[in-house]
Amino acid sequence: MGKNWHRRYTRKHIKRHRHHEWKPKRRKNIGGTIFLIILIVIWLVWGSYDYENPFDYLSGDKIKINGKANSNFLYFPSKPISYKFDSFWPCSGEMKDRILSGLAIIESETEGIVPFVEDPENGKVSFNCHSSFETEAASGYGGPIYYEGERKILEGEVDLWTHNPEFLRCESYPTTEIHEILHVFGFDHIYSEDSIMHPGGGEIILHEWEDDQSYVCKEMDLEIVECLKNIYSNGVNGSSCSGFLSL
Repeated sequence: MGKNWHRRYTRKHIKRHRHHEWKPKRRKNIGGTIFLIILIVIWLVWGSYDYENPFDYLSGDKIKINGKANSNFLYFPSKPISYKFDSFWPCSGEMKDRILSGLAIIESETEGIVPFVEDPENGKVSFNCHSSFETEAASGYGGPIYYEGERKILEGEVDLWTHNPEFLRCESYPTTEIHEILHVFGFDHIYSEDSIMHPGGGEIILHEWEDDQSYVCKEMDLEIVECLKNIYSNGVNGSSCSGFLSL
């Protein structure tokens, strides 16, 4: 009886084993066909896109971005670029004045090509001012917070902390504020002490031998101004953004 049982078990086992050997081969062929079709579709879509000049016709002033010059750089899809002051972390007094001054300087330096307008309800750039003191680690933060695709900035945010008297800052120019606003536009840090985008951001620990305002008062780099003019004028003004790191 044990022998016959063994034979029956062996037959079932072999049948089951053969069944499993056959089905995966069939599935593999179907999967390979589907994969090939997907590759063809991707190739057709990819090949139909104009990567040399991916112009975007947008709302507002209908900015047409020069994709060839700035294909890797972030941009706002319409102008004027709206901003608002957050109600939860409100900005007032000197902090608000320095922000407004920074926006005015960017607009002026770009010859009005990058204009700003306050929209208390739907501003695309939100400014938050904190009552706590800045620290050695940071005096502010800025950056785009929502994207569409890989380059289009939908919203940005700037957080600023109250100036700490133990730190030296530029009194005659809103270096820190512009530094953070430029982060919102997509500019990364530039490791040159002459650049407004240096990680120091215009503020350093106060020591007796570091109390020179010229050391911390970094104005907008000409190259950054030219880059912004180029992006927001369809490449008509300014110069290429090549050489800048985008966030």
